[in-house]
Amino acid sequence: NQVVLGSYISTFVYCLLVLNATNDGAGVDFIPEISIIIAIVAAVANIVLLVIFIHHISMGIQADKVISDISTTLNKNLGSIFPEEVQGDEVQEEAPDPEEMKKGHDQRTMIISPKGGYMQYLNYNTVFSVALEDDLLIFVNFRPGDHLVQGSRVMEVFSQEGLAEKSARRLETTFLLGKVRTPYQDAEFSIHQMVEIAVRALSPGVNDPYTAITCVDNLTSTICHLTRVRFPPRYRCDEEGRVRVVADVLTFEGMLNAAFNQIRQFAGGSPAVLIRLMESLVTIHQFVRTDHQKRAVQNQMRMVYRMAECSFVEKNDLSDLKDRIKAIVRDV
Repeated sequence: NQVVLGSYISTFVYCLLVLNATNDGAGVDFIPEISIIIAIVAAVANIVLLVIFIHHISMGIQADKVISDISTTLNKNLGSIFPEEVQGDEVQEEAPDPEEMKKGHDQRTMIISPKGGYMQYLNYNTVFSVALEDDLLIFVNFRPGDHLVQGSRVMEVFSQEGLAEKSARRLETTFLLGKVRTPYQDAEFSIHQMVEIAVRALSPGVNDPYTAITCVDNLTSTICHLTRVRFPPRYRCDEEGRVRVVADVLTFEGMLNAAFNQIRQFAGGSPAVLIRLMESLVTIHQFVRTDHQKRAVQNQMRMVYRMAECSFVEKNDLSDLKDRIKAIVRDV
């Protein structure tokens, strides 16, 4: 857009300058022939740029191109949010007793949101450093992508003798609020964008199941990738094994539900989309590594099947759906 606009403006200004230089002062005609030729060439080039610009716009607004761009952005962000891959089977994190963690930390201090908005950034490392330096136990109640209202309790800080003012100020600077969500720490943001396209495609006014299927295919690739990444731990401990930070973090089940829940809910009455959704879950099931991931995928399969039971008119469609999962989920 900027290149085309700049080219047109520069050509227009150049032609004005050439026109001003063309005169017949003192009875002598002066015609800048070379400049006129350059102006003609520039005009032809602008016509070519206009054709290219129209082609670029027509391609850029196509659903497949938009979905592809969102998928590329999502995969790029996932690489920075989840930089580590799991080697072998990952051990499930055990949840400690909250009351046991709070022993010796009788004073509670709240870190309050100064305004409303979406959490765009949270510096977990600084939060952990403050907890170590001041012998604190910190509960982080929100994560990037969550919406906060003014006065929300962003963190609960438990200490022995109260939270120092300096530490409170440091904790208040660890998070950033804004009016819109951003994809940098919010892995669900791009997923929600793709889900939004699928949901709109399934609306009665559009009724475009093929666009929804394209979204499901791209989301399937993303979820398959997430089966082998290391998600951030909910509990961060010091060298002695004491819990210092309890955070609200992303999980595989949460990402899976964010990707498929709304599509499943809006796909009632669209056998093609529900069948593709089931095929995608079968594919994801082949990549899962932990029992937690397996249970999450199988639970999603059951919900898809129950939705199909309620909405499918043709029995053969339901039979096809059941054949795809009977080897994985037996209680359907």
